[in-house]
Amino acid sequence: MNMMQGPVGYITACYATSLKACGYSPFRHPSPDDYVRGLMACSAVPEQVRNDPEMLRRFPPRKLEGLDEMTLCWRSRDDDEVADVA
Repeated sequence: MNMMQGPVGYITACYATSLKACGYSPFRHPSPDDYVRGLMACSAVPEQVRNDPEMLRRFPPRKLEGLDEMTLCWRSRDDDEVADVA
């Protein structure tokens, strides 16, 4: 993901990629709020996103079980592997 669009653009791209990995099923994927809070707690996310005052105010960091720190895609415990999102 690139940071050309700032923190909101970065987060939006991450969410879209993660949702794609879940087959675009909003019922299988965490809510946008929960997902972004999970990203804010993830050390793999660029510091300029994690330290952005507005992002921290709106989305206080909270660990999200199932968030893959390599792909930033979420998967449930029932999933064998994250779908190919390339």
